[in-house]
Amino acid sequence: MLQLSRRETKETCIDVVLETEGSGRIDVETEIELLDMILTSLGKGANFDLRIKARGDSVTGDHHTIEDTGITLGKAIAQAKKKRHWQLNCAFEHCPGSGRSSFRRDRIPGRVQL
Repeated sequence: MLQLSRRETKETCIDVVLETEGSGRIDVETEIELLDMILTSLGKGANFDLRIKARGDSVTGDHHTIEDTGITLGKAIAQAKKKRHWQLNCAFEHCPGSGRSSFRRDRIPGRVQL
């Protein structure tokens, strides 16, 4: 399923093209090397075709680009999930005194567990 998602703010412009029935072709340009590596690993691991172009105001910090990229990719995945009717396989959240951890895994038909 091909999903397109775009987000524009004063600080960023994010474009996401997500093909959940892809072959692992990845084209990610966020201007943040670590974020590029993380998104590339996500796309390859899920066997998605993923194209992300993210431009942000680096003067105010990379946090705007990182946040808006996550929001935009999340919307594309949510749209695909709604169309494919993925089933929630498991969810866990633990809140120790000083921190928080969570775990969630979706079952995607025909795919290895993520």
